[in-house]
Amino acid sequence: MPTNPTRQFQSPHTAAVHAGTTFPKTGHGISEPIVHTAPFTYTDTADLRNVMTHRVQKKQIDRRGYARQGNPTVLSVADRIAALEGSEAAVLTQSGMKAISAVMLTFLSAGDRLVLTSNLYRHTYNVAQKLLEKFGVETVIVPFGDYDALEAAITPNTKMLFSEALTNPNVRVLDLEKFAALGQKHQVLTVVDATLATPLNVRPIAYGIDIVVHSASKYFSGHNDILAGAIACRYELWQPLMDLLNWTGGLLDPNSAFLLARGLKTLAVRVQHQNETCRQLAQWLEDHPRVTKVWHPDLESHPEHDLAQRTLSGCGGLFSFELEGDLADGEAVLDKMQLAIIGPSLGGAECLVSHPSVTTWWDKTAAERAAAGIKDNLIRVSVGLESVEDLIADFAQALG
Repeated sequence: MPTNPTRQFQSPHTAAVHAGTTFPKTGHGISEPIVHTAPFTYTDTADLRNVMTHRVQKKQIDRRGYARQGNPTVLSVADRIAALEGSEAAVLTQSGMKAISAVMLTFLSAGDRLVLTSNLYRHTYNVAQKLLEKFGVETVIVPFGDYDALEAAITPNTKMLFSEALTNPNVRVLDLEKFAALGQKHQVLTVVDATLATPLNVRPIAYGIDIVVHSASKYFSGHNDILAGAIACRYELWQPLMDLLNWTGGLLDPNSAFLLARGLKTLAVRVQHQNETCRQLAQWLEDHPRVTKVWHPDLESHPEHDLAQRTLSGCGGLFSFELEGDLADGEAVLDKMQLAIIGPSLGGAECLVSHPSVTTWWDKTAAERAAAGIKDNLIRVSVGLESVEDLIADFAQALG
C-alpha cells in the first residue's frame, strides 16, 4: 500500500511533519533526500523479478523502476498527504490542474456525463467543456448549493459529480454530507477540490467523498515558489490514476516534492494564522462604508455561515468583497495598496489581492462574468502571514 501503516498520528499537525517519513534516511539527514535519477537499478535478476511481480500484482509500490512511474522523494510526500487527508493513498502531479484533468480523464469516457456545480475555478470548467467534450463527455453545470438540482441532473450515464469544498472566489461552502450521499445513492463518483480548505479545516473523505484534489502550489507549499497538485483517494482509485500518469507523464518532480515536504511541515501553524487573520480582516471590511458585500463563511451574512460553523475547523485564508463602484474604482484601490501585492495566486506567505474579472475571467463579457457570480467590483484577497493590524492599516489607507 502507498501509505505507511506503521506510523499513525492522532493529529494532522503531527502528520504534516512526520507522515511518510522513515528513519534513518539516506545520509542520516532530517530532511527528505532528493533522489535525482531517471532509471533505477536492481541488485540482481531475482531482485528485478521480485519488484516486477509485486508491481504487476499491485501488492505494493516499489520505489524503483523508472522515474515516470514514481520516485522515492515524490512517493514519500504523497504518503504524507494521504495521512493528512485520511485516505488510503495519494499521488502528486505537476500542478493542480494536472490533478483535476487526470481525475477526469481517468474515470470518464465517451458517452458519460459529468455534473459540476457553479462558482468553481474557471479552468476546471475549461477542462470539462473544452477538452472532455471533444471526446464525447457531456458536461452539465448546476447552481452551487441547490442539491435538488444536483440530483435532478444525475442520469443513468452520469459518472462523476465535481465541486469545491470552499469555492473560489466567493468562498461558498459545500455540504459534503449531502454531496457524498447523492454520489452513494446513485453510485456516482464524487470529487471535491479542497484547495482552499486544506485538511486542517475539513477532510472531505471523512464525509464519504471518493476523491479529493488540491492545487498543492497553494497552502500545501505555502511559499508561492512551486507548481504541484495532489490527489487523495482509496487504493482502488489510486491505481488507475497512477496508470494514466505513467502513460501520459505528469508526476511531480523530486525537487518540487522536496519543497512541498518543507512547506507541509508548517502547514498547521500557517493555516491557523491565516484562518484568524482572514476572519478579522473580513469583519473589518464588512463594516467599511465603501464595501457593499463581503464573502466569507465566518460572517453571519454569508449564505452558508451555519454550515461552515458545523463542518469546518476554520474558514480558510481567502475571501472576496464587493466594492462600491465599478471596475475602475476597484483598480484604484488595488493600485494604492502598499503591503498587499497584486497577484493571481493564493495560499502563500504574502497577502495577494486581485480582480477576478481581469485575471481568470478576463476574456468573458461583464454579463457572462455576472452570471458566474463574478462582478466587476469584486476583489479577491488571499491573506498571508502578515499581522492583521498591518493588513487593516493597508486596506484602510487604500480605501481612503
